[in-house]
Amino acid sequence: MPDGIRLKVRAGAAEIMIDRPAAGNTLDSRALAALARALLHVEQAADVHCAVLRSGVEGVFCSGGNYADADRPGRASAEYAPSLAACFEAWAGRTFPVIAVVDGAARAFGAALALTSDLVVATPRASFGLPELSRGVVPSYAIALLRTRHSSQFVRELVFTTEPITARSDLATVSNDPEQVVRAHVERFASIGADAVRAAQRLLNAIDPAVDLPTAQQLAADGVAEQLRRYDEGQADQSYLGL
Repeated sequence: MPDGIRLKVRAGAAEIMIDRPAAGNTLDSRALAALARALLHVEQAADVHCAVLRSGVEGVFCSGGNYADADRPGRASAEYAPSLAACFEAWAGRTFPVIAVVDGAARAFGAALALTSDLVVATPRASFGLPELSRGVVPSYAIALLRTRHSSQFVRELVFTTEPITARSDLATVSNDPEQVVRAHVERFASIGADAVRAAQRLLNAIDPAVDLPTAQQLAADGVAEQLRRYDEGQADQSYLGL
């Protein structure tokens, strides 16, 4: 697929793959919109009990959101903010658990996706970080997502240090054989059944949030609008994406 988001559903389990090697597994407006569509497709498939989110690019999970589309480099896409908002809504509102498989770098919005998955399976070389502030960018949506699952202190450390942290037991199941761990999770969900798994997810969604989600999303939307303005005016850059 040209947007680099691949979706497969088999035996009640979905696989969503970010496969954008030429873009360093960054998510531009089209990829974000495609990820939102994939999540909504799974949401509407009542017989799907879980999704596995993984990368098709060696050594990187996801490098974050890219303001510019490939056909218009150096300029923030008009579709970036609405695509990011749609992705946030689909991700935060899902009623199925997501297992993230992280074998490499998860950065920026990619780190937020990984660390707000319901189960995180990581290899020893996995790492998570929010480098944006080092280039004058405030990671609005990453902060909003992370605060639904993690403490304010933890999110502050990621934001203000701008340095990645390695995979550790309080964030992920760390394994040299992540596929074996993922298979065990998927088989467990299959044995429980989609109805019960989704009921548990809905209850967790209702109880778990550390912040009021609509308020968090509005603050994030206001923040990203400001960041796109600063980017277009040359006051911030996205060199942290490594492109």
